[in-house]
Amino acid sequence: MSSNEIYTGFWMNRSRSTVLGATWTLSVGNANILNSFLTFLITTILLGSLWEIAVISLYLARPLPSDQNPSIEKKWVILRNSATPATASFSLLKSLLSQKDGRKPRKLTLIVLLPTCLLLVLKAAGFLIPPLIISASPNELALLKPETCGFKTPYLRTDPGVPRGANAANELSETMESRRYATERYGKSTTVFATKRVFPVETLPFDVVQNEPCPFDEEMCLLSPKSAVSFDTGLLDSHTHLGINAPTPDRIQYRWRSVCTPLRITDRVTTLRNETRDGIFISGDEPVFEVNLGPLANSDRSYTFFYKQNFLDPSGYQVRSVSAIGGNQNPLNIWTPINPLNRVDADVTLVLIGTNAVTYVNKVSDPVFQANDTTIDDGLWISDYYLRIIGCADQHQYCNPETGLCTAMNGTQGEWSSPFVYDGLSPQYATGWRLSQYTMEHLIDASVRSLGNNALIAHSIIPDNSYISPGLPDNHWQHEAQRWFETGLAKFQYKAMEYPNVSYPELYVKTGDIDSGISLTQNFTEIPEVDELLSSQCKNQLVKLNGRGQNVSVLGLALLLIATAVLYLVAKLLTWWGSKPSRTNGRRKLWQQDHFLALWHVARRVPKTEAPSRMDKSALLGPEYIPLNKNTSVANSGPFERRPVS
Repeated sequence: MSSNEIYTGFWMNRSRSTVLGATWTLSVGNANILNSFLTFLITTILLGSLWEIAVISLYLARPLPSDQNPSIEKKWVILRNSATPATASFSLLKSLLSQKDGRKPRKLTLIVLLPTCLLLVLKAAGFLIPPLIISASPNELALLKPETCGFKTPYLRTDPGVPRGANAANELSETMESRRYATERYGKSTTVFATKRVFPVETLPFDVVQNEPCPFDEEMCLLSPKSAVSFDTGLLDSHTHLGINAPTPDRIQYRWRSVCTPLRITDRVTTLRNETRDGIFISGDEPVFEVNLGPLANSDRSYTFFYKQNFLDPSGYQVRSVSAIGGNQNPLNIWTPINPLNRVDADVTLVLIGTNAVTYVNKVSDPVFQANDTTIDDGLWISDYYLRIIGCADQHQYCNPETGLCTAMNGTQGEWSSPFVYDGLSPQYATGWRLSQYTMEHLIDASVRSLGNNALIAHSIIPDNSYISPGLPDNHWQHEAQRWFETGLAKFQYKAMEYPNVSYPELYVKTGDIDSGISLTQNFTEIPEVDELLSSQCKNQLVKLNGRGQNVSVLGLALLLIATAVLYLVAKLLTWWGSKPSRTNGRRKLWQQDHFLALWHVARRVPKTEAPSRMDKSALLGPEYIPLNKNTSVANSGPFERRPVS
């Protein structure tokens, strides 16, 4: 419906605390670069620093040797001169496997090898840490990038200032998309989804309650006085459910409740046969029905619907709707309900369903689609009635969660602002104003009027160019009414999401005049404070990323960078301290003496004509060294035998 480009940069997710909510959204390419950098940082600098600290700490805790086993000395030399845990683990393991000189060196090797291997495992786990900081989940929330922020001009059939063709085309586009989303997501379709998960919550919650009292005078209800069905969202949160990113004190709550029931119209239908109406002859074989439930605006007729059965229509059902907003005195109404249907505290919708020549393979006991009494030759069942009408009453409520104040349940044109004006023109007031623009179309009529017979589930299960339908459940009319309600909820979600990038499919003029069909936020209310608050919401509309980017936890990134910097500095300070000359600290001397350069200098100082001391040779050669004795022959002597100077 509108542009879905994601905002990239720093922002605050108000679903979390200030510390945890700091978020950095990146494009997929930039997120992959950051992921690679963090992996390199962890596996090299951070774990390298940990290794240096661990080795120096072991040296500072080691016992001072008196005449230590050369094999033990060899383990310390390996640790001292291994640049990485992997190198140390390999060398120590090799030494352990070749060990033949007692249990104590073998035990020491195992003790030293254990933390070394743990660090090696931690190095491998370093590849798992970046995904904890950079989330690639499609369910992550992000902000939409604002472009043309505002509202579409609502579709009012009697408004002469709105271009009807473009506006009607826009409503059809919106309703079809919303109906598709309702079918797939709310209806939990098993087919491959054409819609994407873009809303903060996939579906808005609502309760279905059966056996509700009739929403009109009892004389108008076809079934018993308590056979209506209601759909009630309860209190929806503007942040959690609609994605208007705001701190808790700036949020509001909204509720939509719809009650529907089949209507009794037996005494209110006039059948026309064998007469001329408006210059058109009506034959006895194809009668016309006038349904008299209140006159239409600007009409000299008293009927509400004018219906003629069409047996040749391959589309099957006929569906028409009409509505009255907040009672029969509203000047915007195109229909004036009769008193038994009039509700001053609700919006009323009538949906006419004509069956035409639709037949069923089984009996149908649903009160609207009933086909019980008549069979035809090929075993199919035809509807018992030419038409049925479902009536619905829609009510709305706004609440302030901070004070507990709520409006009364009323129609879309009812009062909405009283819970939010206690503190002047607040962000809550601006949010209430914004939602009131969307809910102007929160009546069942808006989910039906532009779709025709496509507004019926029953129509969708009839094969193309066919009149034969499968059987329907006994409460199928309730499923139809629920799908209309779900379509309205999906449309509500779409309208909230498109706010930062509102657009018209038929009109591309991005101006604020009414002819463009778009009203921008800069001067929408003509109250500067409210318009400024509405404009600030353009940068705070949450949607799901769904593969369009990745979120970085600013806290996690900061902790990783700080930890790396601290460990690096500690490692370098310890290395510098261990390398300083010391006259008293024997362990620091051992640290310095076991460096490979120091060992090389020792080896360079050994005279060629005499063997080094036992300790020197042990340090250089390890446990494989066998000292010479006086009885050792020259032929059997090792590499340090005395040779005559040539």
